[in-house]
Parts: sequence; structure tokens; C-alpha cells
Amino acid sequence: MKFAREVKTQKPAPGQTWNGWFVRIMDQHGKEIDTVPLDAVPDGPEVPVP
Repeated sequence: MKFAREVKTQKPAPGQTWNGWFVRIMDQHGKEIDTVPLDAVPDGPEVPVP
């Protein structure tokens, strides 16, 4: 989430938005672990995992 938030806070190219973009998380073997849509990434600080 932290990386996705950092990408989301970057200014996109003029006339573009981050809508529809995502970060795909892969393991060391190239297997997809998760996909995080940038639209769903909260703007606030990370919430600690208990």
C-alpha cells in the first residue's frame, strides 16, 4: 500500500488521472500475489496491522 500511495501522490501527465491504474504485486518468481487499484488506496497514513 505504501508504494501504491506514493505512486498515487505523483502528478500524472497533463490531462491524465490515476483512475483505472493499479499496482500489481509479484513474488520473486513472477507469480502475481495481489493487485491494488490506485483508486482504492487511501490518501491518509498507513493503518498499523495488529
